[in-house]
Amino acid sequence: MKVLVITNMLPTPSSRSQGTFVRSQIESLRSRVEIDVLHIERVERGRRIYARAAARVRKAIQEGRPDVIHVMYGGALALLSAAAAGNTPLIVSICGSDLLGDPQPVWRQRAAGRLTVWASIVAALRADAVIAKSKQLADRMPRVISRRKIHVVPNGVDFDHFRPLDTAECRRILGWSEDEFHVLFTGAPGNGIKRFRDAQDAVECVRARGVPARLQLMRNIPYEQVPIWINAAHVMMLCSIHEGSPNIVKESLACECPVISTDVADVAERIEGIEGCHLSSGNKTDLANCLEAVFQRGRRLECRNKISSIALDMIADRIVAIYRSVLPGAPGARKQHRANDCTEPFTRT
Repeated sequence: MKVLVITNMLPTPSSRSQGTFVRSQIESLRSRVEIDVLHIERVERGRRIYARAAARVRKAIQEGRPDVIHVMYGGALALLSAAAAGNTPLIVSICGSDLLGDPQPVWRQRAAGRLTVWASIVAALRADAVIAKSKQLADRMPRVISRRKIHVVPNGVDFDHFRPLDTAECRRILGWSEDEFHVLFTGAPGNGIKRFRDAQDAVECVRARGVPARLQLMRNIPYEQVPIWINAAHVMMLCSIHEGSPNIVKESLACECPVISTDVADVAERIEGIEGCHLSSGNKTDLANCLEAVFQRGRRLECRNKISSIALDMIADRIVAIYRSVLPGAPGARKQHRANDCTEPFTRT
């Protein structure tokens, strides 16, 4: 089977942390199917790149003659790919803001976010299968999209890469003090979805209670170094308004680093039954209470066996099963994107 992956989310020299989960997913699929990749450099070149993207997509399809097209992220690129796919089976992965929007303070950004959502929905209507990264994301898909073609498949985690390391050595490498309580935060401070200011306020609040907390912002760190940061931290804190299926939560669990998070996406499912993790309402007092609880507990998690279902190889097998389901001759293939029956629940493949 030959699969053309089309994405605008891969690491680049100027954005080393961008789309690392997409790269990992692609590499995990290579041992199972033949993969060609078309990377549209949206981060480096801006939205103007989409003016030429349609021609690049058509050329990749015509020259590669794939059995399946998999667009890894919704929005404009998914819409362009849907228009160019012809009779080739199409799968669209919906990751988060491509369906939930972007509540930024600048109206142009909000408008662009709404257009992205619209493009994602139109592409999903055409697609033969839609992969949503969490049940909560699947629930937000408009009812006009048949539930029979929606599959809930989170991003996988490379358990060999993300694993417990010597915490003292990791802190030494980063130059972090052993006398402080290190709170890891990821996401651009200017991104309103991530609520960096709330994280700062929570850390200041818990410091006022005598906890020697320090907020450590992890931005644009090479993939190879991310496990060092996670293992150096005492806790990872996520304050987001919404997410698709936050990779940092799963990676932190794989490193057995405690997690504090707002109740977004599939976080509650991921941390359920894991002692030392906390869901927060998101206000600074409650976040501070959670930080203090982790500080008082004072030890790492013991949870890798509880999250084995999101191992990279297991997720790859689930994705390949979806590829096979849309091939000509498979039950329901080439009919799904015309279906209007939305009564059946989405599929946890």
